[in-house]
This record gives sequence, structure tokens and C-alpha cells, in this order.
Amino acid sequence: MKISELSKLPQDTKGIEIHGLVTRVFDPVSRTGKWGAYTTQNFVVKDSTSDVLVSLYNKQIEKTLIDKQVTLSNCSITSYNKDGSMKYVLNMKKDSQIFFDEVTTKTVEDAEEPFGGDTVTPDTTVTNKKKTFAETMLEATLEIHQVMTDDNWKKLFSDCCGADATSEDARAFIISNIISKQRS
Repeated sequence: MKISELSKLPQDTKGIEIHGLVTRVFDPVSRTGKWGAYTTQNFVVKDSTSDVLVSLYNKQIEKTLIDKQVTLSNCSITSYNKDGSMKYVLNMKKDSQIFFDEVTTKTVEDAEEPFGGDTVTPDTTVTNKKKTFAETMLEATLEIHQVMTDDNWKKLFSDCCGADATSEDARAFIISNIISKQRS
């Protein structure tokens, strides 16, 4: 989803995924609320259409991630009126996922393409945490979703279907491409 499309969504829409470039990272803030202590940290993500403030809850990212491509998934949107203009905040809560591309980018145009390097999921609040089966499955599902929605892969799948390829042929082709990408 393009960041400019967030303004068309109803308040508190959940399950949002965006891709862009981290342009600013604010310091984390510790707070105490109705259910106890928590931390928040804001950062700004930009694509070729707009930018949005992102709020992390009980997670932190480093300022060294400025100019990195990021994919944010399973987020929700809230908005507020500031000086007569609507502002939008993308909220990342417990079930949200954040993937940073290891390749540094310097332009917003580079951030448009979600593929270009391996992704990592930094979580500075927990060290050496072993992923649960559900977390691993969610991560794999999100990666599959990214592949299936990429225009290049859509064309490839379409070409395979037009050639009466079997599902085994398609799987073999995808696996061989993944292996060759990992080797390069």
C-alpha cells in the first residue's frame, strides 16, 4: 500500500502493510499507563507519494536505520487534526511486524521495490529470544505475501499458468530462483 492511500482508510483500520524509507528516528520514551509501564518510539517512513509517522510500542529501533528500506505489516492507522490538517499515525503494536532491508538506500525511489536484499527482524527489547512456531509461520506467510504481490512475480505466475505448467513445475522454478538469488 502507498502511504498516500492511508488517508482513505477508516480510523483504526488494522492489518495495514507499507514499504518505504526510514527518514527520521526519534528517541524512545518510557511511560506509565493504566496497565503499567511501557515504551514508545516514533519514526518517519516515506515513499514516493507521502510520509507517515510510525509509533512503536515496547520495541525500539536504532538511529543507524535511517536511510534503510523497511516493510511494516499488521499495523493500524489513527488520525488527528493539527492546525486544520489531518495527520496520520501508523501504530505498531504487539502483533505488528517490522522488516529492515540490509542494503542502505539514499533515495525514496529505491524504497519502492521491497526486494533488493535480505530482510531482518530486529527486536532490541528481547535478546536471544527463540521464535515460536506461530511467529515463524507468520513471518513466512508475510514473506510469501510480499512475493505474491510483487509485479514481477505476478507476471511470472501468469506466464506459468498460460503455459499449462503444473504446480510441481511452478514450485521447482520458484525454488531454483530462490536458491540462485541466495548464491548471488
